[in-house]
Parts: sequence; C-alpha cells; structure tokens
Amino acid sequence: TLHYGKTVVKVKKGETFYDDVEMSGLYVDLIAGYGVNADGTLHLSRHCYFPTLRTIPNNTHGTYFVPFEGEKIPRLLVNGEVICEFPEKFTLDGTLKINCKTRCGLFTERTIFPSSDALSIYEIITVTAQNDVKISLNTPHVSVFSYGRGTKGVYVAMLTTDLTDTVEIKAGNKLTFGIRYSCNLSGKDHGSFDYPGALMQRKERIKELADDSLVLKTGIPELDIMTRFAK
Repeated sequence: TLHYGKTVVKVKKGETFYDDVEMSGLYVDLIAGYGVNADGTLHLSRHCYFPTLRTIPNNTHGTYFVPFEGEKIPRLLVNGEVICEFPEKFTLDGTLKINCKTRCGLFTERTIFPSSDALSIYEIITVTAQNDVKISLNTPHVSVFSYGRGTKGVYVAMLTTDLTDTVEIKAGNKLTFGIRYSCNLSGKDHGSFDYPGALMQRKERIKELADDSLVLKTGIPELDIMTRFAK
C-alpha cells in the first residue's frame, strides 16, 4: 500500500517473500534484507558497506563490507527463552520499520536505519507486553563482532546495546532499547551511543533530500514515491 512518503507492506496469511532496501548515510551504506520465511518467522539481514574503510586503494570495489548476521547477532529473550517473531507489517519511509507478533504475549516494533554522520547503523526495538514478562538479550552490552584488515590497518566491527540486564515489563507496558552495529579502525572510538538523536538526524536528512526540494507530484502514486525514494 502506498501512502505519501512511505510504502506499507501488510503480510498476508501464509505468504512467503524476501526483499531488500538500500539506505545510506555519509559514511555507511546499508542493504537491509527483510521478509517472511516459509514458517512465518521474520527474515532480517543487515549488510553494511563502509566506503571510507578501504580494502584496496583507489578501487570502487575496495569498500569494506560487514554482513551483520549469524549467531553473534543479539536475539530477544522472553523469560530466558529466545523468541520467534512473526511479521505483520513492513514500512519503508527512509527507515525500515517492522511490526511483529509473537507466541508469548509480546509485540515488537523494529526501526532500522543508517547513521547520518557515523560509521554505524541503528536498530531501535520497542516491545509491548500483553502479560508480565522478563526481557533480555543473549549478547553482552558491548561485544566485538568481527575483525578485518584494510589499507588503513585493522578494522573492528562492534555491537553495542543499552539493554544491559534483564528487565521486567508489566502487562500493557512498553520497553524501548537500541542496538548499534558499527565499524572503525582498531583503537578508534565508535562514537556516542545516541539512537534517539540518530533517528532525529535521519528524519531531518530524509526531509532535506526528499521533501524540501524537487518534489514530484504527478498524481501517479507509484511514480511519485519511486522518485522520492530515488533521491
């Protein structure tokens, strides 16, 4: 479904599909894969490209690439058990927003986007409880995801979250936390962990690029929103 400034995909019962969307900041390009697996669970991948971290000098194809996926990715635990998320809706509006239900009385909303001015992407997760539950992640507060080598030295990919302990949520309440996927030279700071500020910057950048100049209004929704996304 097309709305002004966004595309909404509502998942039909029994539907299986895979797609991806590319989003860019000044120092990172993100290709986020999303969809629904055959068993109805969420498919989500995060492939990050860091143009200022080179593997080959003066070569377009020498951009350092980190596929943030696999067992090291933080998984959501409810009462100590890893949960499965079942997508109900995907929204593309310059971010990727994913709304899911679960089998344990919990709803999740994920908002994924690249930082506007840092070597990182963010994932903001809001969980809404229907029952009293205890929420945690299966990864530490800060952890190394991978190492690599390039023209500038050793590159370190990191995972950071502010959900540092188990949190109890009462029925009807919400909890919001963030996860940052970042990369930089070994010994270099990965910057402040400020996902509310990063989301605000992202929305301002989208407005500047897509809404403040060269706005196409043909009356054809598909053409108008394709042009907006292309910018």
